[in-house]
Amino acid sequence: MLTDRKKQILNATVSLYIHTAEPVGSKSLLDYCPLDVSSATVRQELNELEADGFLTHVHTSSGRIPTDSGYRLYVDELMASSPLSVQEHELISERLDSMSLHLETALTQVSSLMSSLIDYTTIVMVPTIYQDALKLVHMVLVDINRVLVILLHALGVNHEFILTLDDRVAQEDLTKLSQLLTSKLEGLNIQNIPQEFFAELISDLPDYRSVLDQLSAEIIKLNSHHQSNQGLLLSGTSKMLKLPEFRNIEFTQQVLSAVEENKVLLELLQRALVQSNTNQSCFIGKSDHQVELLDGCSVILKPVSIGESYSTVIGVLGPTRMSYSAVTSKLTVVSDMVSDYLSQNISKGGSNGSSY
Repeated sequence: MLTDRKKQILNATVSLYIHTAEPVGSKSLLDYCPLDVSSATVRQELNELEADGFLTHVHTSSGRIPTDSGYRLYVDELMASSPLSVQEHELISERLDSMSLHLETALTQVSSLMSSLIDYTTIVMVPTIYQDALKLVHMVLVDINRVLVILLHALGVNHEFILTLDDRVAQEDLTKLSQLLTSKLEGLNIQNIPQEFFAELISDLPDYRSVLDQLSAEIIKLNSHHQSNQGLLLSGTSKMLKLPEFRNIEFTQQVLSAVEENKVLLELLQRALVQSNTNQSCFIGKSDHQVELLDGCSVILKPVSIGESYSTVIGVLGPTRMSYSAVTSKLTVVSDMVSDYLSQNISKGGSNGSSY
C-alpha cells in the first residue's frame, strides 16, 4: 500500500517522463512539481518506489523511468483527466457531420480522425458481418431457375447472391420459405446457425431440397470468406515513428513487423471485443497484451457499438511512454460520438448491398 506522498511522487515522475522522454531525477522532479519535502526525501521515496517495482533506471547515476507496473498504477489510479480543447471538439463534430453512410468508408474516416488528434498509430477493426445478427432472409425469383437471396443483418448491411437451381420454383413458394427462414434465423448470426439446421429443414420440406442445399452451401462459403478477410484500418504510423523511442532501429523494425502482420493486432482487438463487460481496455507492455513483437508498447482499445451490441473496436498503439490521459480522453469522446452516429445512421438507414 503506497502512501499518499509516494503516489504523488510516482504520479509526477510518470507525468514528467511522458512529457520529456528523459529519466527523472529528484531535482527535475522538484522543479516540475514543487513538493513540501527535501531533495533527500524525494530521493529516498524514489529508491523505495524502485524497490517496489514501480520505477527503474537505465544507468546507476541516471534518473528513474516508469516500469509497466508504474504505468499501470498511474493509469488505474493516479492520472488526471485531460479534457479536449474546443478546437478538438469542433474538429470531431465537423468530421462526423461529413461522415459517409457506407460502413467501411465511415470507419476509414474514423481512423483518419483519431490520427489527426494523436501522435500514435490508430487501429480500427472492420466488423465482420458474419458476427452480426440476421434480421431478414428474402428470396426473389429472377429467372426460371435463378433465385436472388438477400440476407439483411441488424446492422443494416445486406449480402446478396444468386442460386442456380436444377428445378423450377414459384415465387409464392420462395416467399413462404423466406418467411419460414426469417422466423427461425432472426436474431442469430450466420456463424451460429446450427450445422443440423438445414438438414432438419430439408427432412421436413423435401420439395425444397434444391434451394435449401444451395443456400446452406452459400452460407458456409460466406462464413469462410469473412473469417479469412477480416481487416484492420491503420493510420498515423509515420507520425509515431518520429517519437524518441523509435531512434532504436531494432525496436522500430519489431513494431513495424507487428503493424504489418495484421493477425497479431487483430487477435488483440478481438480479445477486447470478447471482454464486452469492459468499457475500455488498456494493455500496458508485453505482460498485458502478450504480444512479443510489441514489447515496449501499449495498446488502448475502446469497443464501438452499432445498434445494441459492440460491433467493432477503435484502438491506439504507441510506446509505453504514451500520453495515456490524452489518448483515453480523445478515444472515449470519439468512440462515443461514433457509436451514436453509426447507431443512428448506418444501422437505420445506411444499408450497404454487397456480394462476395
